[in-house]
Amino acid sequence: MSNFKKKIAALGAAVVMSVSCMSVGASAASYSLRYTSGASSSDNVMSYTKVVTASSAGKITVKSTTFSVYITGAYVYTYCYNYSTNSSNVNSTGKYYLNYSGSTVPKSGKSVTVKGSLTNYSVSKTVKAKGTITA
Repeated sequence: MSNFKKKIAALGAAVVMSVSCMSVGASAASYSLRYTSGASSSDNVMSYTKVVTASSAGKITVKSTTFSVYITGAYVYTYCYNYSTNSSNVNSTGKYYLNYSGSTVPKSGKSVTVKGSLTNYSVSKTVKAKGTITA
């Protein structure tokens, strides 16, 4: 009976480990950028660099939950730093996609670095951009 209990315990441990490995798959990172004309440089957040864990999605999703601008023209220039993708100009709420080019799709669990920066904000008095990034 002792061998049987050891086998059951080993099987249980294997199941727990496999389930915990599957949950590592995807991660999300949030971003928040803002610019206000005349504000100190410490109050303005002009860019971000976020690392997310790749899933099997085959693309990076930038979900813009807040985008407000006093005068139109400003946007967040977003691109993937360590894999070849298209870039995207986030200029409203909604979903934007960075599609991997060719055979550069990272394997599930690999780190993907996404960068974004406020662009063309000088024409505006205030810009606020918030959202999440998943790969």
